[in-house]
Amino acid sequence: MNTRSLTSLAKELAQVLVVAAVYYGAARLGLLLAFEKTNASPVWPPSGIAFAAVLLLGYRVWPGILLGAFLANAVVFLANQPAGPLTILVVSAVIGIGNTLEALAGGFLLRRAVDAPDLFERAQHVFKFTAVALVMGLVSASIGPTSLAFSGMAAWAIYPTVWFTWWLGDTVSVLVITPLLLAWIRHPRIRWDARRSGEALLLFLSLFVVGRMAFGAWLPATDTHYPLAFMTLPFLVWAAFRFGQREVTTALAIVSWIAVWDTVRGFGPFAQTTVNESLLLLQFFVGVATVTILAMAALATERRAAEAVLRKAHDELEARVNERTAEVVLVNEFLQLEIAERKRTEERFRALLQSAPEAQVIVNPQGEIVLVNRQAEELFGYAREELLGMPVETLVPARFRDRHAGHRAVYMTGPRTRPMGAGLDLYALRKDGREVPVEISLSPLTTAEGPVVIASVRDVTDRKQAEETLRTAHERLGKAHRELEAFTHTVAHDLKGPLRGMEGFARALVEDYAARLDATGRYYLTMMQTSARRMGELVDDLLRYSRLERREMKRERVALRPLLEGVCEKLQAEIRARGLTVRMDFAVEVVEAAPEALHSALANLVENAAKFNQGRGGAITIKSRKEGDAIILSVADTGIGFDMKYHDRIFQIFERLHREEDYPGTGVGLAIVRKVAERHGGRTWAVSELGKGSTFYLALPTNTGGTP
Repeated sequence: MNTRSLTSLAKELAQVLVVAAVYYGAARLGLLLAFEKTNASPVWPPSGIAFAAVLLLGYRVWPGILLGAFLANAVVFLANQPAGPLTILVVSAVIGIGNTLEALAGGFLLRRAVDAPDLFERAQHVFKFTAVALVMGLVSASIGPTSLAFSGMAAWAIYPTVWFTWWLGDTVSVLVITPLLLAWIRHPRIRWDARRSGEALLLFLSLFVVGRMAFGAWLPATDTHYPLAFMTLPFLVWAAFRFGQREVTTALAIVSWIAVWDTVRGFGPFAQTTVNESLLLLQFFVGVATVTILAMAALATERRAAEAVLRKAHDELEARVNERTAEVVLVNEFLQLEIAERKRTEERFRALLQSAPEAQVIVNPQGEIVLVNRQAEELFGYAREELLGMPVETLVPARFRDRHAGHRAVYMTGPRTRPMGAGLDLYALRKDGREVPVEISLSPLTTAEGPVVIASVRDVTDRKQAEETLRTAHERLGKAHRELEAFTHTVAHDLKGPLRGMEGFARALVEDYAARLDATGRYYLTMMQTSARRMGELVDDLLRYSRLERREMKRERVALRPLLEGVCEKLQAEIRARGLTVRMDFAVEVVEAAPEALHSALANLVENAAKFNQGRGGAITIKSRKEGDAIILSVADTGIGFDMKYHDRIFQIFERLHREEDYPGTGVGLAIVRKVAERHGGRTWAVSELGKGSTFYLALPTNTGGTP
């Protein structure tokens, strides 16, 4: 196991332990609120904490929830001794499982109900969150009381009361505590100015004072409990409309804490003859108030977002209107009524229509033209008055009209899965009978009079002519390219014979007359022999390059290992002379490629890796891997490398980045590699750093790979 895995494991273990500790501490704190008068928490805080942990950290924290819930229940039960130790431990484990499943079920349901990063910025998300809270509470409420009843720790006669109290306590905890934790953990930074800070301080102080008064702790005790709890609602509404999710959830938490604290001590409008009865009433109030305020806060957030979008749209529209027409600006400044607003919008639309660079033709569902711009008049040769009310098919050549009418009907009434006339050469018919090649873009628009379609019509006569000219030029260029390749192939073949003769004669002179020549003469003969050999290599490379362009790339299944072993065997002298080590690591053993072309490309890459080695020693590493629908071959060396700013140049024919004495290559090898990649529909590239070697990659698109 590597260091990263150990770190990740330690992090997850720490998260689990933290969740367990927080769960246990929250459970103990919740029980302390009413421990003197009841053996149950008025609101079970760990349920909200566990749910927040699942939403923030994922399902992997379930062991922490299970451990915390088990310890919290076991410690309390062992202290009260309602049953034997073994029974207590088993029941505590079952309850812990119920608490864990409750949090996991809530996370599962919420992730499928709400696909948004923030749960409480839309009212519908708040209601979905509430529904999930109500449903997930059924899990623990069904498992916990049932285990207590079966173990004899609670009587079956009170099972409905225990179940309902349990469910309501978990649900209220999720509604109050989970939003609070999510808000503060996801948005911990407070960015308030002095005025905003003063308002927040006043709000929370007011909530504390009004809360203590509303729930009876700061008012004289009376026999009648007036509904003073509703005194807190205006202040909660204040928080909802003036602040964000973090402040709203904090305000709800403050009110809930005060309400619980005072109610379990017999104060306030919810105090009844028994604590459980008091808590049931209180929980209803807290739950309803929480959902209501969260929904109001979400509506306020939606309204602010909508206002921001509207302000931005209005500003953009204002700028465009100011640029295009002073008349629309004047209307925008002085007309406020609804009818004037509609008139301003229509005027703006007409101005934009007239300023459009293409001809604009607006057509109703019946195929009648209802609006055009000046460019449409110029394109079709009709006056505006003639075009209005005219069937749009009048502007279509007769041979296309039936098809056009059918396409228009489908576009206007059915789903628009493809643009009208897609894949067709379109023509417009002018008033003088001349046909004009056009390009049409359609946009649906809903108006007060019903749906219409805006057709943007562009005259593409010049583009068609340019495309035809370009096509002709491409054909001529292709023909010239083929003629040049044929010429190159012929010249290369014609040069090979004399070059071999020159090399042979030079070799014979060196062997037969070396003893009669001085050092300078022998040097010249050796240089003649080397130059002839290198010229021959260049001719061979040119022939290979020329054949790659003409030859059909007939693909076969090629085993990489035997092919590269053969390449390395031919280059053994070069590899051994430089003291290089060759390593092969094939995740894919077989590729589909033209064998001879692939051999040529890999031979050039391995030869380059050997010749570019610096000093003696080093390594050549050859690998293959599958990536998507392509197989990536790589050849890495520990050589001199190159500057990446020359990356695009190194694959050009006869391009050199180093001195000839540093690398006596022909300048064709990498061009051959690129040509092989292109003929296979793939690509080649390199990654390098000066003095630290290079890695060349050859990507071959294929869906086949495996072992031979």
